[in-house]
Amino acid sequence: MENQTNEAAARYALRPSLNHLSERELETLRTWNSSDYVLPELTEEEEFAVREVAIRLALAKARQDKGQAEYNAAYAKKVNQGPVFPTLDKYKFREAVMTIGQARSTDRSWPDPFSIDEENKGVVNTLCMYFTGDMDFLKLRPDFSFSKGLLLIGPIGCGKTELMKICNENPKLSFAQHDCQDIVDEYTTKEIGEDVFDKYCSSPINKSNDKYFGQSHLGRFFDDLGSESLGNHMGNIRNVMGEIIRIRHKELPRHFTHFTSNLDMDALKSFYGERAADRLKEMCNVIEYPSTAKSRRR
Repeated sequence: MENQTNEAAARYALRPSLNHLSERELETLRTWNSSDYVLPELTEEEEFAVREVAIRLALAKARQDKGQAEYNAAYAKKVNQGPVFPTLDKYKFREAVMTIGQARSTDRSWPDPFSIDEENKGVVNTLCMYFTGDMDFLKLRPDFSFSKGLLLIGPIGCGKTELMKICNENPKLSFAQHDCQDIVDEYTTKEIGEDVFDKYCSSPINKSNDKYFGQSHLGRFFDDLGSESLGNHMGNIRNVMGEIIRIRHKELPRHFTHFTSNLDMDALKSFYGERAADRLKEMCNVIEYPSTAKSRRR
């Protein structure tokens, strides 16, 4: 028995001692996971260090929150309001035409820079009134109307096509551009044929909120009317543009359609027939360059 007691004492002596721990440390070990544990006080140095870190973190978080709030507000305004396009009167639009024209002439290396001069200023001013809805447009001629499109008539090379291209994005009704001969060529192909009339007698949909002044639908501008050939689709010969004029005159708002032509109204009547020429007059405000207008091509 005595041997057993001595052995137990010997084994107890081999156990680790906790005498190196303070009373606080022992109390911490005992109560850490219980409700009896009491949080220690911080020294002044420790409290100061914690406050410094906490302030920096709080400031960084506040800046992050403010930035997020600014982004949320800007995004909500963008979504709810959408793009805001400039308000253009005929004078500001004329300035835009000049700026775009000069940039275009530089980009495309035109022999002469774009300019507004005696030969084209009357046409330019008329277009600027039309495309901004300026009421002075209606005073120019008794038959002028904003419910009609445009027919620009002038000599070869006087700048009709380029001027319309410059004006294609406008506050009143922007438009897509098409070459009349290209349309006839499409008609002659086996793949398109008669479908060309559905294609060009509808109005393109504007799929971009950031272009064309937010207009949902676009008009169509047919360039070089009267210079195209007849179309032959598998033996079916048709005056393609004459048919497009007929359909658009009948089915679409007339201000959705614009043309340019080197032919005057008498020549257009001979080319398309009297009925088509009458439709053109009903569809379009006819604007003519002076007969003295020279070619701007070199």
